[in-house]
Amino acid sequence: MKMWILGVTALTSLGIAACSSNSSSPPAGNSASDSGGAGQADSGGSSGGGSGSSSGGATDASEEASACSEGSIYMRLGGHAGIRGAVNAIVAAELADPDIVTYFFFQTTPPTPGHPTADQIEQCFTDLVATAVGGPGESYPPAGGVTDDAGTFQCNPSMQAIHAPLLISTGTFDKFITIAGGVLTTAGVCPADITTLAGALTSTQTEIVSPAYVDAGYQAFPGDAAAAIAAATNGASDGAVEQ
Repeated sequence: MKMWILGVTALTSLGIAACSSNSSSPPAGNSASDSGGAGQADSGGSSGGGSGSSSGGATDASEEASACSEGSIYMRLGGHAGIRGAVNAIVAAELADPDIVTYFFFQTTPPTPGHPTADQIEQCFTDLVATAVGGPGESYPPAGGVTDDAGTFQCNPSMQAIHAPLLISTGTFDKFITIAGGVLTTAGVCPADITTLAGALTSTQTEIVSPAYVDAGYQAFPGDAAAAIAAATNGASDGAVEQ
């Protein structure tokens, strides 16, 4: 299906620059408990512990904000390699969804003529995201296309042409974005950066969602996959970045 937004290894192996707060900090109140228990807490430890917890929380928030403002979003995501790792994880999560996986019917072995392999999808999506966040030297579609063992594929710059055969509904589009956002959140990507990426994705909604399914909810591919493959094989499809 779409993106972007595509298995893969565990999230901990991602090359993303995590900007989450330090989870190794001791729970609030431990110091008061260790140095005198309830009696000491009654005589001022409770107040002191509360102050310490508040101060620690403020420090963590300050450090997180600082980390999430360092460098460019491209660098915070780990550059091209980090974005590719995130794309791989997102695609793995999308393909684990029983309905969304039904939109990847063109990715047969070999793939339907005019359509990319799963690896080529990931390469195209990586270039798309890297370009969207202003990565130096990045461009979409990439000059010369993307290449894997199956050959070279020219990434299609038209979101509408890419997704028209897929009959994507608004509900399915929203589900895709939600899954992608969950992967990025789990990986520790800065909240502001997730918002930026989500904005870039949702800005394409009118190009991706099929006019006939604007009011439809989350669903499996509603068309005839065999017929779509046959049409593409006969040259009725102009290809896609992802399907």
